[in-house]
Amino acid sequence: MQVAFLIMAHHEPKVLAQLTSSLKAEWAHCFVHIDRRSDIKTFDAEDQSSNVTFLPDNQRTCVYWGGYSMVAATLNLLRYAMESPHQPERFVLLSGVDCPIKSMDDIAQVLWQDREYIQIDRKLDPAGNNEFDRRLNRRFLGDNRWLNPRTCRHLVDVFTRKVERRLVRRYPNGLQMFYGPQWWALTRDAIQEVFRYLEENPAVDRWFGGVKVPDESMFHSILKSSSRSDKIAFDATRLGEPPFGSNRHSLHYVDWTKGNPYLPRTLNLEDLEQLTQSNALFARKLDTAQSSELLQTLALYRERQPERLSAGDFADHG
Repeated sequence: MQVAFLIMAHHEPKVLAQLTSSLKAEWAHCFVHIDRRSDIKTFDAEDQSSNVTFLPDNQRTCVYWGGYSMVAATLNLLRYAMESPHQPERFVLLSGVDCPIKSMDDIAQVLWQDREYIQIDRKLDPAGNNEFDRRLNRRFLGDNRWLNPRTCRHLVDVFTRKVERRLVRRYPNGLQMFYGPQWWALTRDAIQEVFRYLEENPAVDRWFGGVKVPDESMFHSILKSSSRSDKIAFDATRLGEPPFGSNRHSLHYVDWTKGNPYLPRTLNLEDLEQLTQSNALFARKLDTAQSSELLQTLALYRERQPERLSAGDFADHG
């Protein structure tokens, strides 16, 4: 079975090059979307791997945190990979600052299973007023550089967020909303169901264009309403589901203990023991300044790993 690793990157070309180099296998190919605001030549110079395809300029988009542009870039990656000669049957969404924890043999053991590795953390209330409910029942205006919280001026940000709180929205008819981490590994059957739903319900696709962080709700909500719902591996809304580990986000290990609630902690060598004891396949996020020793050590760990995961290991959410 061919696997497409879909990678979203905008900085850290050296980390991206190490990521794609570590994902080499006969059954694997990497498709990389470089943010249109970044100089792709910087990434080309670092990454010369034969298993990598960079999306052409006409498929690249400017990605703004929290906006539909993140979904648009993901859909571009999916379409490009699905139409490629590799004909992948599994699609794994990664960021350019990820690193595999397990060996490619272990990764294959998990990806070969007939499961949808996406995490559903909560069902959303259309009339709710908590942080996650408001991301969908209030309009988000920041999918551009002028009003985005990370690129606009402070006073503009304060005013824009006040306006958004007044722009109450209703859910599109017939679709319950669910929320979970952005990163997933889905089968071709699941992706085809997502595309089919969006083609048959263009108004829903447009509605997600006004959602805050739709990459953490759109795929989740559509798959929960699909024929693949019972194949979802991590679903906290399912009765009797055991709790997920605090750092477990589908197939990723991510540490959100940092003070800034919108940025995960950058991992370093001190995290090695927790990473290697986790059943997660990938770690994020890493950079060349703080994570160089960890990247080198994980590469050695993957080569020397004495035990292999079995399919049953991934039934444990710890």
